Amino acid sequence: MTESKNSADYQEAIEAAETRMTLVARKGATVIELMKGGLTPSRAAEVAEISKETVTNWLKRGLAEQRRIEQGTTPDINEKIYMDFALGAL
Repeated sequence: MTESKNSADYQEAIEAAETRMTLVARKGATVIELMKGGLTPSRAAEVAEISKETVTNWLKRGLAEQRRIEQGTTPDINEKIYMDFALGAL
């Protein structure tokens, strides 16, 4: 029974991660386009219906990942989407 529960927990974690990555990709692309169109990050977040704190966190995570890579650390596949967002937004 424990093995079945662990398997179900693992599957739930995978699905949650996929949902989060889809959200970041979809909303992130919207925010980037809005910022390229001249909106501030705060206003772009508002239009994309996410909080400005979310945008700020995505930028921080992405820039932190870029710094780690520049320092020779192995890239973290889970942080790549945030790095892509940060680089696209700046």
